[in-house]
Formats: sequence, C-alpha cells, structure tokens
Amino acid sequence: MPASGLRRVQSALSDDRALKLRDDESVLLRCDVSLVIERVKDEEVENAEDATARECELFVTTSRVVFASMDDTYECDYHSLALHAISRSDERFGARGCVYCQVDDDESGSSAETETTHAYVSPTAATTVETIYAAMSEGSMMNPDSSDGESDDDARYDEDDEATLRRLDDLVVVEDEVEALMRNDPGRFEDGE
Repeated sequence: MPASGLRRVQSALSDDRALKLRDDESVLLRCDVSLVIERVKDEEVENAEDATARECELFVTTSRVVFASMDDTYECDYHSLALHAISRSDERFGARGCVYCQVDDDESGSSAETETTHAYVSPTAATTVETIYAAMSEGSMMNPDSSDGESDDDARYDEDDEATLRRLDDLVVVEDEVEALMRNDPGRFEDGE
C-alpha cells in the first residue's frame, strides 16, 4: 500500500464527536492532545509560521491515527507513519514531552523532492506520552508494511552471507584437528612448568 501521508478528511466524526470507524477497526486510545504539524520539503519547514500548537482529540485505532480539532480533522494510515518516538527535548511541550511522528507524504515513491510531515503530539490531560507511544506501536505492529519483506537485494545478501559462513566454517575445523593431535601426543597441550 503506498504512503498517502497526513491528509485532511471530512466527516470523520459523528455529531457526538465519536470517530466513524471503518470495517474491522477499533479504537486503541482516545485522548486530548496538543498537536503541532510541520510540513517539511527538502529539510526546510514550509509552514513555520503556521506550525503552532492546536488542541485536538487523538484517536489511535487499529488501522490509522486521527487528529480531530474543532476546525480540522487529519488522519494517516500506519503505512504512512514512517517513525514515531518519544521526545523530551522539544521546549514547546516542557517536561511532559511529546510523541514525535514522521509521516511520509510521497504517494508515488518516486518524487525527486523529499516531502514529510512532522507531527508533535503532547497529552494535555492524564494520558502520558508513553501511553500514546505504546498505542501507536501496537497499531503499527497490527499493520506491517508489505515493503518491509524480502526484496531481491535481501536474497542476494543472504546468499552472500551464507557463502561467507560456509567458508569460515571450512576454516574453523580446529576441533577435529586438535582431537587428532591429542590422540597422537596427549601431553602436547599441557602447561610446561
């Protein structure tokens, strides 16, 4: 499945602000967070002036991550979530820290320019960054990236590695040779004092 990035969605929530779930989808975590979104192209933040914290509700589900504010709703599938990690070094969030997410926005995978979205998610209530991180990790594990499987290069490296190990095994036949020497001269390897 190609990465589709962090995208704005319409009608993701019902009138009572519950997330409209897809088939076979369930909510792993729902909590209030402070969210900063930075769009990065070729290592430069494109929306630096708009990258201010906004209050929203986070839904971590079995198939996607959804950020729903009063004005906008964004979502990304786990195949687009390239990285998530706990960060305590961002001064915008103080001691409570945040979960840093790097979202791949390149749908085709062939763009010459690198486009990513950086999302900084910090809990505003009793939820901890560790809880958010754990829920995202669980969702990621439930949605393995099919491109993480073996490629032709992986098979080539495996064959090369196997050939190297066979050569090393052939060189390390010490045990048999030592046994033969011990049978012929049992005192050969005794300490000489």
